[in-house]
Amino acid sequence: MTESKRLKNFPWLECDAGLNLLASANAMSVNFTYHWLSSPGSAALALLWLSRPLFAHLFHKPLTEPRLVVWRHEHEEIDRALAWPGGDGCVLSLHGGAATRAGAQAALQAAGACPQSVPNLWETTDPLARQAFASLPAIQGELGAKLLLACATHGQAAWRHYAQLSPEKQKQLAHAWAQAEHLYQLPRIQLWGVVNAGKSSLLNALCGQTLAAAGPEPGLTRDVIEGRLEHAGFVLRLFDAPGTGHGGDELDHTALALAERWRAQADLTLELVPPGAVARCPGALVVYSQSDRDPQRRQPGISVHDADSLTRLKQVLVEHFVGALLALPPALRVAWPPEQLAEIASQAAAS
Repeated sequence: MTESKRLKNFPWLECDAGLNLLASANAMSVNFTYHWLSSPGSAALALLWLSRPLFAHLFHKPLTEPRLVVWRHEHEEIDRALAWPGGDGCVLSLHGGAATRAGAQAALQAAGACPQSVPNLWETTDPLARQAFASLPAIQGELGAKLLLACATHGQAAWRHYAQLSPEKQKQLAHAWAQAEHLYQLPRIQLWGVVNAGKSSLLNALCGQTLAAAGPEPGLTRDVIEGRLEHAGFVLRLFDAPGTGHGGDELDHTALALAERWRAQADLTLELVPPGAVARCPGALVVYSQSDRDPQRRQPGISVHDADSLTRLKQVLVEHFVGALLALPPALRVAWPPEQLAEIASQAAAS
């Protein structure tokens, strides 16, 4: 499922409505109510509002924060959906196909739930909320989902605040909001450095799996290798590449030319400088690799054998791309949908 890949670090709840039935009369007494917030159709998403008691009954646990849920009925999986608290109830973002909707409706009937008339958020709320819901399939990571849903909660208030600022303050806020782009288009980080600087080892350590061959033999990496990591809910793409300063045959030149092309496309170059070497890549973010073997103990140091240094580096990378956005007050910390980001950028440029 797309959502499970995108938000893999969310906690999961599982439901099997066929094993969790109450009589309809009893369900009514504890407010087992629901309402479809979107009309049937061919949209990618279908939004379903559940009363809090009904959600807790279906998934065996109250909902206190956004999370992914597995919804089953009679041992058949209905969908894997994003759920978040909304007002006096909970909202599920389901896939929009007819089969998913029919399965959900059957599970609700089996649980004795009753439809309730509530405001139709999908069709009648403000356009900012509609844009936020429509952009859910495109957002990446737990952080992105939370900040995008914040648009539906207090997007209008944030927009009014922006409109009241001076042109200079508007530009500052627009700059912070623009970092939401990295929640839709994942940032690319190119690992760079001389051969044996520890690039492949660092890629493996940061991503938590063996993606690239690593060892004392120089020139092991001859291609560009991609890995992904998620820290604080933010997803990053890392690329390992052949090291510089090794050999002079045609294969070495070809490998280095490939690395240079990928570096030109990166959002950030992370240069690893091993003991005894100096930084050589202008504009790169420099870290001193293999710090456990560095007699100078240069900073910022990184070692694949030092978990704290790896965590610090992850945090530095997150702050580089979304630090200004996360530094905003909670009421302004929103991940505007791409259409809204374009409008904000246009207004800030014109002011």
